[in-house]
Amino acid sequence: LKAKHELDAEDWLAQLSAAQRGIPLKQRKAKLRKFDVLTDELAVKLEAGSIILAADLLHNPVGLHYAATHCDASGDKLLAPLLSIVLDDDNYRTTTAADQKLARAKALIGKCATLESIAAEVREETKAKIEAVPPVLNDDLFSPFVKFVTSAYEPHVNNFLNSEEFGALRSNLEEKAVIVKHPDETEEVFELSPKTVIGRGVNVSESGGLNLCKDLKVSREHALFAAGKLAVVVRDLGSYRGTHFESGQKILEEVIFPGQTIVVGD
Repeated sequence: LKAKHELDAEDWLAQLSAAQRGIPLKQRKAKLRKFDVLTDELAVKLEAGSIILAADLLHNPVGLHYAATHCDASGDKLLAPLLSIVLDDDNYRTTTAADQKLARAKALIGKCATLESIAAEVREETKAKIEAVPPVLNDDLFSPFVKFVTSAYEPHVNNFLNSEEFGALRSNLEEKAVIVKHPDETEEVFELSPKTVIGRGVNVSESGGLNLCKDLKVSREHALFAAGKLAVVVRDLGSYRGTHFESGQKILEEVIFPGQTIVVGD
């Protein structure tokens, strides 16, 4: 069941819960996909040299990552907490399990309480929806707060566009590759295609994927790397032992950045 649906038990139960609440199948599947790297509007704008707006950066996980990194590097203690609200809103919207969604909503409204520029009635109305029985947890619940943060960041976009972090963002437009470290400590560089499957099955090699046949702890079709012009997303394919960051954090689907280590098998 897990392999068939490419989900772990927790997320499969979340899918059942969403189905019972009448959420359409297409919408439930969309929630599992954090970001479509192949239809990346920010990448298109960067390649064309178009004007970059705050919304282009903050509504894109890669743009948001580098914008937040720039805020931290410049020591801006006001903007950094604001940008974290946008990230938390994305995590809230993509959550399907009702109890997890409620917990994230409560944590997020706590952060939003510091946004005094948002009308008090909007904050109170949002809080009331969260505390209602049953709670009203629409995906656009925090959209007024996200719009405020986007507007607040707009005057700072030019500073970001002249920063080292923006240069790092643009460097992501280059060809994508991973360095594979095998159990015997040997390494190889493997260039990623738009969709690269990692596993130890014969069909992996035949489809141009990365075959790790020497590692028996790797599933036949273990994970998928989706590489777009700007970003790379790694998605676990229902593997037996899972896909993780070096820290041990489990990956179902995550945008990854240069320098991060992904662990499969040994």
